[in-house]
Amino acid sequence: LFVTKDIFKNRERLLHPLELNDKATFENIKTVKLGFIEKATPPIQRCQDLPSHAFGRLTGRSILVFISHQWLFQTHPDPFGATLNLVKNEFAPKLRERFPSTDIQMFYDFMSLPQNSRNNDEEEETYLAGANATHSVIIYSDVILFLDAEFPDVDMTLHKATVEISKYKFCDYMCSVQVLETLSK
Repeated sequence: LFVTKDIFKNRERLLHPLELNDKATFENIKTVKLGFIEKATPPIQRCQDLPSHAFGRLTGRSILVFISHQWLFQTHPDPFGATLNLVKNEFAPKLRERFPSTDIQMFYDFMSLPQNSRNNDEEEETYLAGANATHSVIIYSDVILFLDAEFPDVDMTLHKATVEISKYKFCDYMCSVQVLETLSK
């Protein structure tokens, strides 16, 4: 009996709290290795376009970092790398200094959940399950980082266009509507 209890306790130490307490969420999100993010260049790629070596698997020896940030543009959260540069140049070195030999992984929504346009029903289901369980990721994260990057300089020239609404595909998300794709000029 004592041997069985000890084996179970040791097994629990090998698992990250997210896996121990919310197995479904653990299975539906992907975490990105800090080392991959440190080498990334803007614009970051969406989850389904990342190579498999970008992702890690949380263990009891991992630190999970949850990144919350504003999306600076409608179809990409960080096309010019403002948020990425904050992570790489400000946050990552401090985290590495504090935990030099630790496996550090991040939940960075654009890279951790399938994004539009999702390619199949499985990606859609994974996205919905992950998006609905983000609160659980936050609860079991070891570090929560709220980033507020400066809005990049953009061309503010006003352009006039005739919109043929039938040539657009729309996607709704919470209280906004996004243009998903268009055949319009």
